[in-house]
Amino acid sequence: DIAFLKYISGVLRRDGKDVLDLEEMELNGELIFFPLGGSSLALWTSRLEPLSRPEFHLFDRDTAPPEEAKYQKHADEINNRDRCKAVITQKREMENYLHYEAINEAYEQVSNIELGLNENFGEHDDVPLSIAKIVHELSGSPNQWEDLKADAKDKKISKAKRILNHVAAPLMTIDRLDEIDPDKQVLSWFQDMEQMIEN
Repeated sequence: DIAFLKYISGVLRRDGKDVLDLEEMELNGELIFFPLGGSSLALWTSRLEPLSRPEFHLFDRDTAPPEEAKYQKHADEINNRDRCKAVITQKREMENYLHYEAINEAYEQVSNIELGLNENFGEHDDVPLSIAKIVHELSGSPNQWEDLKADAKDKKISKAKRILNHVAAPLMTIDRLDEIDPDKQVLSWFQDMEQMIEN
């Protein structure tokens, strides 16, 4: 997710949007990324509070409406703190903001695999899982996806996430982002970050 944000920051800047250069800001020590999740989430969000620094938290929704977002309670607590903002993705997770053309190109570059995607995934589809299944089927393996052991599936899903965030994200363009994110939620994250820094 950190890679996704840094690459999308570069994509937006390259296409003329005046957003924060997250890569450069991290290198200059102007911001720190904390990858949080699971049991460490509550611990770290409370541990950061005494520092009294601006905090921007971005949570994957993970669950489809009408079910409440997985981290809604944590987001509400953070939003009650001074100089802190927590946002939850409208889509399932970061990978749902990647255009199918960027995903196709990423797999052609990295693995010389033609995924053949011809439309974007749904807002609440599990994109890394879907891609891992497609790649497995294209591999010609005699084993069906359903027959694989859990750890083998997890490795394939993890590899898909890596390619999506590190290879497909840089292949995004403003037009592709506009198509998959017409509500401009991704852009709003950067606007929120900038507003917090300015205040």
